[in-house]
Amino acid sequence: MRKLALLLVLILIFPICFGLVSCKKGGNNQLVLNVYNWEEYIADGVIEGFEYYYKETHGKIVKVNYSTFGTCENMYNELKLTQNKSNGNFKYDLVCPSDYMIQRMIEEDMCEEFDWKDSNGNKIFTNYENNTSQYIQDLFNKE
Repeated sequence: MRKLALLLVLILIFPICFGLVSCKKGGNNQLVLNVYNWEEYIADGVIEGFEYYYKETHGKIVKVNYSTFGTCENMYNELKLTQNKSNGNFKYDLVCPSDYMIQRMIEEDMCEEFDWKDSNGNKIFTNYENNTSQYIQDLFNKE
């Protein structure tokens, strides 16, 4: 059940990530999203399907660099080792840790706050309420 919930959250978050500043432009005007997630949390074909969907929907090529970790401690160490010391930036755009590690990362200023609304005050997640459980919505809607 936990894997299914995380997969649903990731599928909902992927489209939003491409509107974020953290996405980098690769060669040939290609968008690049660097994702760091638990092993075996995304089924085969999901990344490729998302890249195809994004190109068909938005007319832009996106490349998802997908890396995995086995434990939160390994993930945390990788983030710390690959953090750019001069500007504090990390190698990854989207990281999927567990709850206790998220708290640690927040305390160490390793997370960026996400604005759920665009500059006009409109919700960015247009289909969020229809595809997410009330429990998950309540966790993220504490405004």
